[in-house]
Amino acid sequence: MLLACACAGAPAPSSPQPSSVTPSRVAAGAPSTLTIGGMGFDAEIFTDWRRPSWSELRADFAVTVVAESGAETALAAVTLLEDGSLSGELPAMSERGLYDVVVTDPRGNTGTLTGALRVVTSAESIASFVFDAIEPQRAGVPFAVGVTAVDEAGRTVEGFDGVASLLMPDVAVLPIGPFVLGRARRFVTVAQPATGVKLSAFFTLSLIGVSAPFDVTPGEAARVAFIDAPARFTAGACGGPFTLEVQDTFGNPASASAMSAFTLAVNPPEGGQLFADAACGAAMAGGTLQGRTSFFVRSTRAGRPELRVVPEAWPSATRAVDVDAGAAVGLEIVSAPQVLAAGMCSRAVRVRARDAFGNASPVESASALEVSIGPATGVTLHSDGACASPLNVLELSAGGLEARFHFRSAVPAMLTVSVDGGVLGVAAQGAEVTP
Repeated sequence: MLLACACAGAPAPSSPQPSSVTPSRVAAGAPSTLTIGGMGFDAEIFTDWRRPSWSELRADFAVTVVAESGAETALAAVTLLEDGSLSGELPAMSERGLYDVVVTDPRGNTGTLTGALRVVTSAESIASFVFDAIEPQRAGVPFAVGVTAVDEAGRTVEGFDGVASLLMPDVAVLPIGPFVLGRARRFVTVAQPATGVKLSAFFTLSLIGVSAPFDVTPGEAARVAFIDAPARFTAGACGGPFTLEVQDTFGNPASASAMSAFTLAVNPPEGGQLFADAACGAAMAGGTLQGRTSFFVRSTRAGRPELRVVPEAWPSATRAVDVDAGAAVGLEIVSAPQVLAAGMCSRAVRVRARDAFGNASPVESASALEVSIGPATGVTLHSDGACASPLNVLELSAGGLEARFHFRSAVPAMLTVSVDGGVLGVAAQGAEVTP
């Protein structure tokens, strides 16, 4: 009677409380072993103290998975494990989706874990990859690409969780994934404008998907650049065209939404002028730009001037150009006039060929030069700085720019130094010889 009273006063066992299912995803069409964790997975113990042989331990748990449609599937060989969890064999499932897991203990009490199991298509059933629709894009602007792994029936292969490869035009292969429930996405960038662009995805050589074609237009106008500009031209000639282009950040041609004013300059400015026409007849210092525009340059100064365009809407751009000297048409003495004492050897007198604009210009063929100094009394010409060697011949060699000589006067005088280059004309300079 005491035992009966004690038993009558004991609390009733709690219902099972499943809290986890491992694995939580299984492939459709393949059997799986599930482990269900939780609380209240208690076996039923029955003891008859008068007849010990009638005592028994009941651990016959039942586990059922219930589809969203309401269809029920029972696990086979459900076993209570030492750690208090349950293990059972799930038969091959054909209906994909979420399943509730229902645990029934030996007393008939039940506990449910909602949406604990997902049946997915096996990764081995992938037939291809399908791209989400891709709208027209701008070059250089990242955009999202979505890819779905599908089977032969076009159903999402939710069991695929690998990484596929994404092939883009003019870009190395990019990884996309890992896939989650058969889908993956990533941001990509197409650098160049193009029409009918297609992306490809592959996992093995036999698993390939191609996107529908889409167009890539230039990005937003971001800068101005020089294109199609000549590398060099001759002094005095009308050089060009120098073409300016509005571009996006990747250097692709772009069209601005509105005209932008700009100014032009030559640095250094000496001898340089800018023109709007190929005859260099219409001077210009600026203009407006939306896509492309061209201008021409004439410079009478040989060297490497820099052209600079300064737009209102974008950063400035520069371009260096080589200006070559024109053909040699004259001579000049480029060394400074000298004052020296009688009997002293002069510094070098430097004679240079020049073009029509005064630029040093090499002669095409050797040109003999005739030197005369007047009055000639007591004056000698020399080829060296010590005035030890007489000057026999003075010439500009082929391709040469300059010739040099020295003189000495034994008496004080006001001298005129002249150099006659024939077709190159005569160059003259004064010199003073003091006592």
